[in-house]
Amino acid sequence: MHDERRRRRSEDLTTALRYQLEASAARADLALLVLTDDEGNVLAQAGIDGEIDVEAFGLALPSVVGRPDDFPALPRETQLTVKAFPASGRAYVLGALGEGDVAAEVLVAMRGARRILS
Repeated sequence: MHDERRRRRSEDLTTALRYQLEASAARADLALLVLTDDEGNVLAQAGIDGEIDVEAFGLALPSVVGRPDDFPALPRETQLTVKAFPASGRAYVLGALGEGDVAAEVLVAMRGARRILS
């Protein structure tokens, strides 16, 4: 896994963030992983979930930090994890949909995104 990470580096911020999210989404088999600014503007995304409008999902994330049960109806087996974090004096939000241990991989993705954004 470390070899893949080292092969997939980019000096371009958007590409680097996408690579980080793609690696996390693949490791945890997440349906969707989205990084937004504090206003809900999507900065990067990974995963494929044709039933979710990614832009609308991103816009809703800042309003449900700490309250994921307030998110509109999701399939019963799907977990939503939403975490806010600072980087370089700005606030960001990371949201994930999946089954299983979604929260653990969101923390990994958050650390990687913070490193890239700093």
